[in-house]
Amino acid sequence: MCEKYNGWTNWETWNMALWLGESDDESILNQAHTEVDDFTDEGVVNVHEATGSLAGWLRSYCEEVYLGHLNQDDLRGPVADAIYSSYWPKVEWYEIAGHYIEEANA
Repeated sequence: MCEKYNGWTNWETWNMALWLGESDDESILNQAHTEVDDFTDEGVVNVHEATGSLAGWLRSYCEEVYLGHLNQDDLRGPVADAIYSSYWPKVEWYEIAGHYIEEANA
C-alpha cells in the first residue's frame, strides 16, 4: 500500500508536480484553460473529462520535455528501468491535472 507524500498520492506524483510547478512553463496552465473551455457546456464544466484530457496531455508533454532529448541508446539499463519501471508508472497524472484544472476553473 502506498502512503501519501506531502498531500499527494505518492512521492513520484509529488516530485513530478514539484518539477512542473517550478518550471514556470505557462503552456501547462494555458492547456488547462483550453481543457476547461473545451469541456464546458452551458456554463458548466465537466471537470472529470477536462481533467482526464489534461492528464493525457501532461504525460505526453512531460515525456517530450523530460525524455524527448534522450535517444534510444540512452534509455537502457538502470536509467531506463528507473524511469519506465520505477518512476513513470507511479506518477498519478490525473491527480496533477486536477490541480491545474482547479486553478484554471477558479
